[in-house]
Order: sequence, then structure tokens, then C-alpha cells
Amino acid sequence: MSKFILVVGHVRSGTSAVAGVLRALGVFMGRGFLPAGEWNPAGDWSDLEFKSLHLEATHRGFAAVADRYSALVQERREHGAWGLKCHALLSEKVWPDAVAALPRPDLVIRTERAIEESVASLELRRGDRGVLGDCRRLVLDTAAQADRIARSLGAPVLEVRFGELVRDAASGVSRIAAAVGLSATASAVTAVRADLHRVTIANSEEPA
Repeated sequence: MSKFILVVGHVRSGTSAVAGVLRALGVFMGRGFLPAGEWNPAGDWSDLEFKSLHLEATHRGFAAVADRYSALVQERREHGAWGLKCHALLSEKVWPDAVAALPRPDLVIRTERAIEESVASLELRRGDRGVLGDCRRLVLDTAAQADRIARSLGAPVLEVRFGELVRDAASGVSRIAAAVGLSATASAVTAVRADLHRVTIANSEEPA
């Protein structure tokens, strides 16, 4: 039986880090991803096939992608465990229809990070201190939407605090693995710890 894990959280709250943990544990997160870069040196892990449909739905309406969306969901359900992380899913233009096409998650992972830390991280990457107000609005809006989604699905919710994952990767990986029903192998812990270290070195702050 296929198991579906949905990762939601406000921007710069650690969704990419958690998606990377799931991938290291053997959860299928997609066939293509955004390349590692300034925003996420260890990888973004947003499923590009879903992201493309979410963005298209934002501009053309969900009806324009409904058939392709359903087909993609059916393909993903062929995997033993699969996950989805995509901030475009948080859009009010996407979520109400997407939730009807997605299966009920077996687990929702809600990432948590202090709002001020997320705002500072977003501001740093935008490189313009004059857009701080926009950064705060984006963080608060996506936090509210992530909360609504997590509460609305009737699925178990695992809260993962970003700072705790960074400070103790082994415990964080083990906790996520237990919730998903997988084993926290030594290789998975090593891979996640290396990714988190790579980002802290590159950015002089924790990954997100």
C-alpha cells in the first residue's frame, strides 16, 4: 500500500531540509528538482513535475491541469512511500482544488521556525533590506496557509522544529523515520548531517 507524506511550512522554515531527510530515508520525492543554489545549497527537493502544474494552475486555473495532475498522482501512488513538498501548493488559487486530487496524507510534516529567523533568512537572500516588509508579509501569509492546510486534512501532523533538526540531525532523522514507518539508517543520518553542514558553511546560518 502506498504511503503519502505531505511537507508544509512557511517560506524559510526548513521544508527543504525535511524533504531532504525523507529522500535520504528512501521516500520518493520526485524525478526532478531545482538545482542546489544560493537559497538551498544542499538542494531544494521540490518535485518539479508537481511544481510546474501548481504554477500553471495559478495562472490558468486548476481545470487546465486537472487531468495531468490526477495522472501524476496515480503514478506517484505506485511507489511504496512518496512525498510532496512545494511552496506553490500554498497558493489559494491551487490548494482548494489540489487537495481534492491528492490522496489523504498518511502524515503531514509541519516545519516550524521562529518568524523573525525566517524573515531574516528571506531578507538575506533577497539582498535588499528595503523589502523587509514584503518578506515579513510573505512569511506570515505562508505560515497561516500552512497551518490551515495542516489542520484541514484530518491526518496525523508531525511538527519538526528547524533549529532542533540542525542541532541534532541524528535525533531529528530518527523521529521523522519513526513517524513515517521507516528505519533511520546510518547512511541516511550521515547524508543529512553532511547536507546541513554544507549549508551552514555556505551561508553562515542554518539551512531552510
